[in-house]
Amino acid sequence: MVRTLSNRFGRLPNLLINDLALTAELDHWKNRCLRTDKAELESDAIEALKSCEGDIYPTISKLLQILCTLPVTNASAERSFSTLKLQKT
Repeated sequence: MVRTLSNRFGRLPNLLINDLALTAELDHWKNRCLRTDKAELESDAIEALKSCEGDIYPTISKLLQILCTLPVTNASAERSFSTLKLQKT
């Protein structure tokens, strides 16, 4: 899994991820989710980060922090149309 992340996104600075530790954490997290009632499961990344215990799941906590800081939208297309509109007038 770590190799897949590294190949896809390149080297992640300040994120020392051990492949074996990540696999163990993901298995433990999956079992935790399977034991939890569906009504009590987190519905988004921010809720998952709030409920994630960083001392038990340090790698998952780091990955959730990264996920929560990724931009949701890209405004470059809107800026292009805005600039094009200004040029036409």
